[in-house]
Amino acid sequence: MIVISDTSPLIALAKIDCLSCLPRLFEAVVVPPEVHQELSAKSGEGIPDILRMAGDWLEVRSPKELLILGLDAGETAAISLALEKKSARLLID
Repeated sequence: MIVISDTSPLIALAKIDCLSCLPRLFEAVVVPPEVHQELSAKSGEGIPDILRMAGDWLEVRSPKELLILGLDAGETAAISLALEKKSARLLID
Protein backbone atom coordinates (compact mmCIF):
# COMPACT_ATOMS: atom_id res chain seq x y z
CA MET A 1 0.00 0.00 0.00
CA ILE A 2 1.17 3.53 -0.81
CA VAL A 3 0.90 6.44 1.60
CA ILE A 4 1.01 10.06 0.50
CA SER A 5 1.93 12.58 3.15
CA ASP A 6 1.62 16.25 3.88
CA THR A 7 4.41 18.00 5.78
CA SER A 8 3.01 18.14 9.34
CA PRO A 9 2.56 14.39 9.92
CA LEU A 10 6.16 13.76 8.84
CA ILE A 11 7.41 16.46 11.21
CA ALA A 12 5.34 15.04 14.08
CA LEU A 13 6.60 11.50 13.48
CA ALA A 14 10.21 12.71 13.27
CA LYS A 15 9.89 14.62 16.56
CA ILE A 16 8.78 11.47 18.40
CA ASP A 17 11.40 9.33 16.62
CA CYS A 18 8.81 7.30 14.71
CA LEU A 19 9.53 8.39 11.14
CA SER A 20 11.11 4.99 10.46
CA CYS A 21 7.71 3.35 11.08
CA LEU A 22 6.42 4.53 7.71
CA PRO A 23 8.54 2.32 5.42
CA ARG A 24 7.75 -0.65 7.65
CA LEU A 25 4.01 -0.03 7.34
CA PHE A 26 3.78 0.99 3.68
CA GLU A 27 5.26 -0.23 0.40
CA ALA A 28 5.95 3.35 -0.66
CA VAL A 29 5.96 6.71 1.11
CA VAL A 30 5.30 9.52 -1.36
CA VAL A 31 5.28 13.30 -1.09
CA PRO A 32 4.55 15.88 -3.76
CA PRO A 33 7.32 18.37 -4.65
CA GLU A 34 5.57 21.08 -2.59
CA VAL A 35 5.92 18.97 0.57
CA HIS A 36 9.54 18.16 -0.29
CA GLN A 37 10.23 21.91 -0.57
CA GLU A 38 8.48 22.63 2.74
CA LEU A 39 10.58 19.94 4.45
CA SER A 40 13.76 21.42 2.97
CA ALA A 41 12.81 24.92 4.12
CA LYS A 42 11.89 23.84 7.66
CA SER A 43 15.05 21.82 8.30
CA GLY A 44 17.16 23.62 10.86
CA GLU A 45 14.26 25.57 12.38
CA GLY A 46 14.15 23.23 15.36
CA ILE A 47 12.73 20.57 13.06
CA PRO A 48 14.67 17.39 12.31
CA ASP A 49 16.21 16.98 8.86
CA ILE A 50 13.47 14.65 7.64
CA LEU A 51 14.84 14.37 4.10
CA ARG A 52 18.17 13.12 5.44
CA MET A 53 16.48 10.83 7.95
CA ALA A 54 14.22 9.34 5.27
CA GLY A 55 17.03 8.50 2.91
CA ASP A 56 15.89 6.66 -0.19
CA TRP A 57 12.49 5.44 0.98
CA LEU A 58 10.79 8.82 0.52
CA GLU A 59 9.61 9.26 -3.07
CA VAL A 60 8.66 12.55 -4.71
CA ARG A 61 5.82 12.51 -7.26
CA SER A 62 3.84 15.32 -8.81
CA PRO A 63 0.08 15.22 -9.21
CA LYS A 64 -1.11 15.51 -12.79
CA GLU A 65 -3.54 18.24 -11.81
CA LEU A 66 -3.77 20.43 -8.72
CA LEU A 67 -7.18 20.94 -7.20
CA ILE A 68 -8.16 24.40 -6.01
CA LEU A 69 -8.96 23.90 -2.35
CA GLY A 70 -7.93 27.09 -0.56
CA LEU A 71 -5.34 25.19 1.48
CA ASP A 72 -1.57 25.61 1.55
CA ALA A 73 0.45 24.26 -1.38
CA GLY A 74 1.62 21.09 0.37
CA GLU A 75 -1.83 20.07 1.55
CA THR A 76 -3.37 20.83 -1.83
CA ALA A 77 -0.75 18.81 -3.70
CA ALA A 78 -0.93 15.87 -1.28
CA ILE A 79 -4.73 15.69 -1.55
CA SER A 80 -4.59 16.03 -5.33
CA LEU A 81 -2.03 13.24 -5.60
CA ALA A 82 -3.98 10.97 -3.22
CA LEU A 83 -7.16 11.40 -5.27
CA GLU A 84 -5.26 10.37 -8.41
CA LYS A 85 -3.82 7.29 -6.71
CA LYS A 86 -7.10 5.79 -5.58
CA SER A 87 -5.50 2.89 -3.69
CA ALA A 88 -3.20 5.19 -1.69
CA ARG A 89 -3.72 6.38 1.85
CA LEU A 90 -3.25 10.01 2.88
CA LEU A 91 -1.45 11.33 5.96
CA ILE A 92 -2.66 14.84 6.68
CA ASP A 93 -3.46 16.96 9.71
